[in-house]
Parts: sequence; structure tokens; C-alpha cells
Amino acid sequence: MTHHRFVVSISVSVALLSVIVCPSRMLAQGTTAAISGVVLDARTRQPLAGAVVELRNPPQSVATDAEGRFRFETVPVGSSELLVSLVGYAFAKYAVEVPAKGAKVTIPLTEGTAAYNETVSVTGDVFGVREIGVAGQQSLGSAELRQLSGMTLDDPLRAVQALSGANASDDFYGELAVRGNGFRQLTYTLDGVPARFLVHTIKFVEDGGSVTMINSDVLSQVSLLRGAYSQRFDQGVGAALDFTSSEGSRERTRYNLTASGTSAEVTADGPLGASTRGSWLVSARRSYLDQFLKRVLSDASQAFGFTDLFSKVVYDLSEHHQIQASLLVGRSLFEKDPEQLRNSPRNLGRATHVGWMATAAWRHTPSPKVVLTHRMFMTGESYDNANGLNEQVATGRATDYGYRMDLIYAPGTGRVFEAGWSVERLGARQQNAFQVPGWHILGGEDFDSHAQKVGAYGQLHWAVGPLTVTPGARVDRVGLTGDWTASPWLQVDWKASADLTVVFNAGLHHQFPEFAQIVGRRGDAGLHPERASNVDAGVEGRFNATTRWQVTVFDREERDVVDLPDQYYRRIDGVLQPPSAMSRYANRLEGSSRGFELMLQRKSPDALSGWIAYAFEHTRDTDRVTGETFDGDFDQRHTLSLFGRYRLSDRMSVNARWRFGSNRPIAGYVDREPTGEFFVGGARNATRVPAYSRLDARVDRTYRWGSRRLTLFAEVANLLNRENFRQVPPSIDTRSGQAFGPLGSMFPIVPSIGATLEF
Repeated sequence: MTHHRFVVSISVSVALLSVIVCPSRMLAQGTTAAISGVVLDARTRQPLAGAVVELRNPPQSVATDAEGRFRFETVPVGSSELLVSLVGYAFAKYAVEVPAKGAKVTIPLTEGTAAYNETVSVTGDVFGVREIGVAGQQSLGSAELRQLSGMTLDDPLRAVQALSGANASDDFYGELAVRGNGFRQLTYTLDGVPARFLVHTIKFVEDGGSVTMINSDVLSQVSLLRGAYSQRFDQGVGAALDFTSSEGSRERTRYNLTASGTSAEVTADGPLGASTRGSWLVSARRSYLDQFLKRVLSDASQAFGFTDLFSKVVYDLSEHHQIQASLLVGRSLFEKDPEQLRNSPRNLGRATHVGWMATAAWRHTPSPKVVLTHRMFMTGESYDNANGLNEQVATGRATDYGYRMDLIYAPGTGRVFEAGWSVERLGARQQNAFQVPGWHILGGEDFDSHAQKVGAYGQLHWAVGPLTVTPGARVDRVGLTGDWTASPWLQVDWKASADLTVVFNAGLHHQFPEFAQIVGRRGDAGLHPERASNVDAGVEGRFNATTRWQVTVFDREERDVVDLPDQYYRRIDGVLQPPSAMSRYANRLEGSSRGFELMLQRKSPDALSGWIAYAFEHTRDTDRVTGETFDGDFDQRHTLSLFGRYRLSDRMSVNARWRFGSNRPIAGYVDREPTGEFFVGGARNATRVPAYSRLDARVDRTYRWGSRRLTLFAEVANLLNRENFRQVPPSIDTRSGQAFGPLGSMFPIVPSIGATLEF
């Protein structure tokens, strides 16, 4: 009986143990599943190898393979979170709902280290959006912008200076020249709005500097187009530079803090409302550039500091309607030490500059074949300069208020029609003293003027097999001169094979005179628009999906270029002639720019990326009144640019860039004697600034803990400590004609460190 009870007891215990253990095993098996997926570049859809994917619960991590794939075998069913990190890409967090059968996910990573929208448009091309029919073009993604902008200034315009066909040889200015045209001839836009006022600077200081008003954290792409591109805007006869800002995340709120020795930035973004129909983004920057330059330069008399703020809101009202609004505002401040003004109180003592842009856009897609975009915008600048006695020596304001509408219509296969029109109200007010001691400007101004500008364009992309032909034209009128202009173009794009594209384009560009050139004290109301005819031919080939080469030849013929006669000291028949204070602007220059551009580029998310670009160009101008022929002010025969980035691991990357330029002429009539001294001469632009060469290097290293990531970066500008020079206004001895100080030194070797925290 006792034995029987013992057997029964064991049986019951085993049965209970089976009931307890087996269901628990079955429960464990039923509450976990596998997660597999792939990590891709959000813009190009390339797989990203070596990205670290971490599962928060239970803690485990894995690196993606050569095809960007990863897998976790045992993940609790239900809500989970993945963290994805790769140097050069934004730190990403993804919420995943894991069903019992497992989950497969695709994780797109956006370039850069700032907060960006995880829902992005896909171009399908690693080299960015390509404008059909344009031979000379190159784009920068957000990661390249950050690597090339430089820690010292964080200036996207300085990143553009490294592109093929661009040249810049003044470390203090963000401006660049393309094919012999200066920054004034550049068509510069931000999100489809003219952006010529959006630069930090101090007005009317010729040996000062400039920095773009928007930081690289909030830009998704920059594109530089050269030659006869489609003229959707009418600003200049030169190249086109288009900045595109990022949208905020629609998934979660994110923060990015960056600090370096010269500035501090904070960027935040997130979803708008509880749904994923909208997003917001805010970025603010404070620069201490003036303090930094005073420590590293022997002469930092024109150094200034600045602050700026950018914000953007995007919201989808419905499947067919989207609205956007953005605001950009920045302020620059220059203050000279009172001790420096003690003996010269009438020198420039304090100066401020404020720039702003506000836009509102509505994109309407009534059908899959039609996209309409309406934009209203206000952009402008104001400035105020005073001497050491607090007497106002310059004040002014410029504005551009407008509306534009753009239409894209695809009536059938192989045909896309684009059109648009705009109306703008331009204004300018300027009051300058005639002369300020220590301030390199001569000739006062006092005007307040307004004008209306209207313009329209249209073009048709017609594709027949491998051939695409794009005829187009725009018309413009500015009430300031009353002139109408018509600017036609023709682009031909032939896909000779899967890896070879041949491009030809030709077009006529116009540029209207500025307010000061028309209504200023030295203006001429009879000025006509400048015009330039462009002819380009190019070939682009692909070695593979990540490597391409470009060869472009070009010719530009310019007419009616505006010039100010007798603006320099010069010798005529051996007699020194001072500049005229009474001459007026006139359409008196004509010229040409011819040359070729070569580029080899590799863009890959792993290992090595970068390019080698060489450009040869020769710009010659002729004064049709005097018959004088000379090299253009921005003529640079040889330009070489090298950029390379190498990813050492998922946490560390290094990059370097080297720019070389044979440099531009010293504008004016300056001769250099064998002794090295400079004297006023009789030939214009006969002496050149010494060749420019600069090597910069940078290292990025990321550290991750929990849901945060820290990126440390170190950079050395002008690594070889080469002494480069720029032209500055010289002092002239009116008896001997000697020119003192026409060249000024620029940056020495400048090391910098900084950090970015993402969470």
C-alpha cells in the first residue's frame, strides 16, 4: 500500500512536471521569432556593409555582410527596437513589430551625422540627381557636404569649391568662380528660391570674408550645373548652384548637438502631430569665428562673428496636397577693438549685416501626370556700418518679394513638359559716405528704388529610344531698365550604351544690371542686360555602378558686360593717373572663356570614395571703347581638385582634400618688379597672385552607448602649412607709383577638434 502510494506520487509529480515544463518550453518556442533584413543607402539604394545593427531586448548586435544583410534568430514576439550605426550616416532608431512568423525589414540610412527624415526619395544613382542634357554637372550628398565644409567655418559653399570646374583661392570668402565667371554671375538658389542675400558678410569691406548662412547639417544635396543648363531662374550668366534642404523625421523626435573651437550648433527634428503626415526641423548656429581668427592670424582686423537659424515644416494635407514653410535668418557682427581706434577714430568701428528668407509652398498632384508647385517668398538683407565715433557711414537694405509657379506634365511615354512663371518686387536702398579712412571704398551712394520683375520658362524633354532632346526658352523683363530678354536653349542627351552617354547643349543667358549700376551715383539708366552664349559637349562613362568619368569641352562668348571705367590707378604714357570718382558704369566689355574639364569619380558606401578633377580654362576680355585686351578678373588657367574618403571601420573614417590653382590676376594695373616690389603699370591684369595649394585632412570616430551616439572629429586645415596669398586693396604712393601690400597672407596650418552628440 505504501509502495503503491509512492508510485502514484511519483507518477503525479512527473505528470505535474510535464504539465509545467512542456508548456513553458512550448511557450518559449512560441514567443520568439527571427528578424532579418538589409541596410541600404536611403538615396542610392546601395547595400551598406559593416553597419552595426543592435537589438535592444534582449541585447545583441550584428554587423551587416557585404550585401548589407543581417539576422537575429531569437527575438521576443511583439514590439522591439533596432539601433543602426555606421560612420558617415545618421544614427537611426527603428521600431519593429515582430509577429510569430518573424519579420523582414529594410532599413534606409541617410548620409551625414545630423537628424534627417527616414522617409526619403530614391534617385537610383549613387552620383545624385542627374540633369538630362547638361554636360558639366556634379552633386554633393549630405555626408560629403559635412566632410568638405570644414570644421573651422562649416560652410557648404566651401564644400562646393572642391567640385569639378569650380575654383576659389581666398580662404576668407565662401564665394567661388566657375569658368571665369565670379560669384556675382552665379545663379544661386535654396529650395527653388533666390538665395543671393543669404551670406554672412560685412558689406563694402573688400578684404573681409563671407560664410553661407545655412549650415551643412540641414542640407540634403547641393548640385552645380555648368554651361547651357535649363534656365528655371534668371539670376546670372554663369553656372547654377542649387541647395536642397532636408525634411525632419516623421518617425521620432531627434536631437543633434555639435561643438567645435569656432562654433556651436543644435539641430532638432521630429514628427508633426501623432500621425506620420508631417515633420518639423529647427537648427541654430552660433559662431565665434572672430575670436578664433584673432588667435591664429597676424591680421584679423576684419574678422566677424555670426548667428543663424533655420526652420522647416512639411505637412501632407492629403495624398495629392502637401504644404511646406521655411524660415532662415542670420546676423553678422564686426566690432573693432577700441584700442585699435584710439588713433584713427574715423575708421570702420562696428558693422552689422542681417539676411533673411521666408517661404511658403504648396505642391498639388491632381493626377499621376501633373505636378503643380506654388511658392511665395520674401528674401532680403540689411546692413549698418559705423566708424569709431559711432557716426553712420553706410546703411542699406535690399529685398526680393515674389510668387512663382512650376508645372511638370508627363503627357505620355518619353515626354515631359516643364513650365513656370514668376513675378517679383525688387527693392534697394543704399546710403554710403563718400570716403571712410581705412575703408577701401570710394564714392558715396544715396538712392532708394524699386522695380518689378516678371519671367517665364518652358521646356520639353522628348525621348526617342536612347536619344533625348530638350528644347526650351525663358523670357524676362525688369522694370528697372524696361528691357525684355529671350533666352533659348537646346540640349541633346544620347545614351550610346549602358555605360556611355554623349551630351551636347547650347544656350543664351542674360543678366540684368544691379540697382547701383542703374540708379546709383555712378549708374547709367541706359545699361542693357549682359548676355552670354554657351556651347558645351561632353562624354560620361561608367566603369561600374560606383565609378564614372567625365570629359567636357566648352566655349562661352560674352557681350555687353558691365564695367566701371577708370576704377584703378594706371600709367598712361608713363604718367600716373588716379582712379576717377566720376566715371559711370557702361556695357563696354566683351570676351570669351574656353577650355575643358576632366573628372574621375568613385562613390561607394564602403572603402574608398572621392574624385580627381582637372580644369583648364582661359578667359579674355576686351574693352570695346579703348580696344584694350586682358585676362579676365577670374581667369585661372589650371585647377586641380582631389578628394578622398576611406572608411576604416563602422566607427572610423578618414578623408583628405587637396586643391591647387594657378590663380587669378591681381585686378587692376599692377606690375611686379624682379626685386619683388609692386608698381602701378600700364597693362590691366598683367600680374597674377602666386599659385594656391592647400591640403586638408580629417578623422571621424564614433562611440555608441544605449540610444546615443557620440562622434569625435579632428581636422587640420592647410596641413602642409603652405603660405597662400590673396589680393587686397593696395596703398599707392602717388609720387613713385609703388603699390604697397597688394597681397595678403591667408590661413596657416589650423588644427581643430569637435564633437557631435546624437540622441
